[in-house]
Amino acid sequence: MLIDTEEATIKSIVAADPVPKTQKKGKLPCGTCRHLIWSHGTTKTTVILMQYILGKRGWTFPKIEKYNIRKLYPHPYEPTDHSIWDNFVPQ
Repeated sequence: MLIDTEEATIKSIVAADPVPKTQKKGKLPCGTCRHLIWSHGTTKTTVILMQYILGKRGWTFPKIEKYNIRKLYPHPYEPTDHSIWDNFVPQ
């Protein structure tokens, strides 16, 4: 649990991404999010990318990736191709 103080830092954070099917790579946080994680975290802050899919029986979480913020910041944001949703049908 995080106690809101001037010394509080982000130890880890989850970025959850809804997808129609498992993608090769999760969607990385945008540049502003990376900057905020960097500013309020430490060099050891973990960024967890989680893909989730809505199927006929509920949600599944087929892929989870883990990064250290040092690997993501200050690299540029790479938008995901949104055409992955063009033919979406719940499974």
